Amino acid sequence: MCAKTAADFHDELGHKLTVISLFSNIVKQSLGEDSKLSTHLTKVIDTSNSLYLSMKDLLWVLDPNKDSLHDMALMLKDFGDQLFDKSGVAFRTDGITDNMKGYNLGMDHKRHIALIFKEVMNNAMKHAKCQNTDLHFEWHEIEKHVVILFHDDGKGFDPKNTGSSGNGLINLQDRANQVGGRIEFISGEEGKKGSTVKFEVTFTHLLPQKQNFVEKVFDKLEKWFVWEEK
Repeated sequence: MCAKTAADFHDELGHKLTVISLFSNIVKQSLGEDSKLSTHLTKVIDTSNSLYLSMKDLLWVLDPNKDSLHDMALMLKDFGDQLFDKSGVAFRTDGITDNMKGYNLGMDHKRHIALIFKEVMNNAMKHAKCQNTDLHFEWHEIEKHVVILFHDDGKGFDPKNTGSSGNGLINLQDRANQVGGRIEFISGEEGKKGSTVKFEVTFTHLLPQKQNFVEKVFDKLEKWFVWEEK
C-alpha cells in the first residue's frame, strides 16, 4: 500500500513538473533567446528538472521494495545505460549476482553509495573525454563486503591537483565516510589509461525489521530538511 502511495506521488508530482517545464519552454521559444526573461525561464526549467530527479531519488531511497544490494546495483546500471545512451561512450556492467538479493541496505547506505556513483558517472560523461566505461561489482557474501569500481579510458586526472573539482572529490569522500566506507581515486598509473574510482565497505550488522514506510519518510525528512516555524 505504501509503495503504491509512493508511486502515485511520483507520478502526480512528475506530471506537474513536466507541465511546468513544458509551458516554460513554450514561453521561452515565444520570447526568443534574446529576451531578458529567457535566462530566468531557463532557470525555471532547470530547477523543475532537477527537482524531479531529486524527488525520484528520494522516493527510491525510501521505497521498502528496493532495499537490497541487488536493487541498488540494478539502479546504477539503469542510470549508466540511460546516461551514456547515444553519447558515443560505451558503458558496460558486470558482477551483479543473484546472491546480492539476500542483503538489504539501510537508507543511508542506499542514498550515499548511489549518489557517489551517479556523480562519478556524470563527471566521466562531462569531463573525461572517454570512449569506454565499466561499472564492476564484487560482493563477498561471507564477509558482507562489497567493492564497486568505475573505470573510464579518458584523459585521467591528478588526484592531488584537481583544482576546482577538488571539492567534488571531498564530497565523495565525505559520503563514503558517512557509511563507514573507503573510496580511492586512481589515475595516471604507468601503463594504464584513464581513471578508476574504487569504493568498498563492510556491512557490520544485519538490518533490523523494516520500519513502517511513512515513519521512514518523516524520520528522514526531519534529518534532511530544516523546518522553520511559520
